[in-house]
Amino acid sequence: MKSSKRSFALLMTLIFALSSVFSFSATLAGAADFSDVADTNAYFEAITTLVEDGIINGYEDGTFKPDNTITRAEFSKLLATASAPSGTLFNATTTQFSDVADSTSSSAWAIPYIAYAVGVKAVNGYEDGTFRPTNTVTYGEAVKMIVCTLGYEPVVDKTLTPWYQGYVDIAAQIGLSKSAFAQGDTPAPRGLVAQLVFNMRECKPLVQTGLDINGNPTYGTGDSSFGESKDNATEEEGVVMGVIDYTLNGASVKKTQVLIGDEAYGIGKYSVDTLKEMVGYSVTFMFNAKDEITNIRKQSGENELITVDADMIASVSDTTLAYYKNEDDEYDNKTTNISLDNMYVVYNGVPVNPSDIGAGFDISDRLNVTDGKITFLSNDGNAKNAEVAFVESYVTYLANARPAENNGIWTLYDKFADKTGITPVNLDEDTTTVKRITSKGGSASSSNLGAIAEYDVVSVAMPYGTTENATVIISSVKPAETVQEMNSDYSYVKTNGGSYEVSPYFRTLQEKEVDVSFANGDSGNFYFDRLGRIAYYKENRAVSPYKLAVRYTTKSEGVGGSYILHVFEKGTSGFVEYTLNDSVRVNNTSMTAAEAIDHLEANAPKDYTGEYDNYIVQPVRLYTNSKGLVNSIDCMDSANDYAAGNVVPAKIENSVNSAATEFANGGTLKYASSVKSFNHDNSAQFRISSAVMFAVPAYDLSAQYQYKIYSAFENTGDYCVEAYDMDGKNAGAAI
Repeated sequence: MKSSKRSFALLMTLIFALSSVFSFSATLAGAADFSDVADTNAYFEAITTLVEDGIINGYEDGTFKPDNTITRAEFSKLLATASAPSGTLFNATTTQFSDVADSTSSSAWAIPYIAYAVGVKAVNGYEDGTFRPTNTVTYGEAVKMIVCTLGYEPVVDKTLTPWYQGYVDIAAQIGLSKSAFAQGDTPAPRGLVAQLVFNMRECKPLVQTGLDINGNPTYGTGDSSFGESKDNATEEEGVVMGVIDYTLNGASVKKTQVLIGDEAYGIGKYSVDTLKEMVGYSVTFMFNAKDEITNIRKQSGENELITVDADMIASVSDTTLAYYKNEDDEYDNKTTNISLDNMYVVYNGVPVNPSDIGAGFDISDRLNVTDGKITFLSNDGNAKNAEVAFVESYVTYLANARPAENNGIWTLYDKFADKTGITPVNLDEDTTTVKRITSKGGSASSSNLGAIAEYDVVSVAMPYGTTENATVIISSVKPAETVQEMNSDYSYVKTNGGSYEVSPYFRTLQEKEVDVSFANGDSGNFYFDRLGRIAYYKENRAVSPYKLAVRYTTKSEGVGGSYILHVFEKGTSGFVEYTLNDSVRVNNTSMTAAEAIDHLEANAPKDYTGEYDNYIVQPVRLYTNSKGLVNSIDCMDSANDYAAGNVVPAKIENSVNSAATEFANGGTLKYASSVKSFNHDNSAQFRISSAVMFAVPAYDLSAQYQYKIYSAFENTGDYCVEAYDMDGKNAGAAI
């Protein structure tokens, strides 16, 4: 049973409807004054008591008319005023029922009371969508509505016939029908209704007391009668532990309940979203006789929030998080500690079951946030010992390409996964919340996973313990700007477009030796994350045409040695020689010239060791500096099955039946010269109509991505063809 900390007197105002059989202007002292209610009347005591308490009155002619009937509208007002907390404003102007929908109804006066009674589930309408306010209330209907008002609906046996029998049985068990029994289908007279109201005040309401081991509600009646509960409504204090499955302690409550401390209450008029915002907070609240929350508010002076941004976290252990309050503290290495003992955690919107902390949930790792923030909540007025940590943690992806989609699941890859170690993430299009920022300083608007494009900076907040309900923020902001000022450690960067800081993802690329460096005067595209921080930098340069690297040679050995690439170019005959700079950026990663050659050898389609010296046959794009030395190379990369390279071989799979036809990796395709297309069963696999073509006679290019073209290719012999950088079915280059 819930204990009261403070009590408020609530008036029991069971006032019968204006202009109804219960309304009149003269107030009489007692039932003895009614000419038609003798002391021998069966309902004399009930009528006398309710009149003396100012609950009911009679008519101007001095009668009570105990045998008159009552309508459904009148009874709704009775129940509304009986069950509502003191001070409740009955101000609804519409209902869901077609015959009392608005002020045009002849029973419009009853709308506020019908709406309230329906809201607390004391009354309902008919299957045809009507309420029938002027219909006479039967005894069965009156009993049902009062039984529901007392909270016994969950335990009524609804399988009995007639329909009201289960309610009549409960009424008999709890004393509601004492001296007030009639046939269920007969109209309920005024005197009998007075007796039911009198009895209702003495009945103990049924309330939910908790949950059993299976999570099912348990009920009890407590010690107070309905009248006592109404006369002494309670105000209490407690901590909101959760609603539905959003609970800090791992408990589960019904959809209509909120858990405060270890007690479950009906949410009443409050929405689940409103109460979710109070989870973890200390509150003051009131509840009625049905244990429904009637008022709730955060306690003033008890709740304090401490927000720690990721870059201000100094260290995290299993028991303590140390952080800097400001930049001065960071400079002085002065930290403030927050104890993590017995800490409740909400991780990216999902409460972590306390039993998982230290098991599946590593608190020292999860709270050591790299990109995001932690909001600590102290709900007892002591900021040094917070009780709840709300963690907002993002993983940043520089999109390698538009995510791959399979049955509504989109797989996002990081462009530098081989360096960063960031694993692909699967996102459910039905549950993922997607926002997109398209302009610098612009706000995020609703979007979809299919909007992600190569080089978009994508922030993903994945809730703990689930693959659903992720939050994704796409930033496609990548302006071309020129650096004007900057600190050598990149902590401050000013361009002709503004002043910025770099993101944790940018720092990771630096640590993994991905070349994202820039200096004063450099111009290029700056790729911003969701917070307007620089996540990636790409130097401005015209796209180089494809060339075919064939082999390399060296001018000299040792330090300062020069490597020379021999390449085929479109429109030239024979080899063209390109000398590598001592420092070369290969697929955006900084390397020495020797490392660049090693990379080209390691990622060539075929290993020519022992056959041809220094052969590295593969398509490339070469970029040179002002001295004519190659300082950047786009080439193949075996990471992620070659998908992470800047030159990507096309992987064509047999979509028919490889057992029935000679078509698979290394199989046979037919060339249609009229449309420059390589086909299988008249289905185009790839086209070379706009590709840069390289003919390499006498070389065996047996590799993973390779197809024998039988006959009709220039009408001669067999060819082996590799396609690269496919856009749809159109190859960018082919060998």
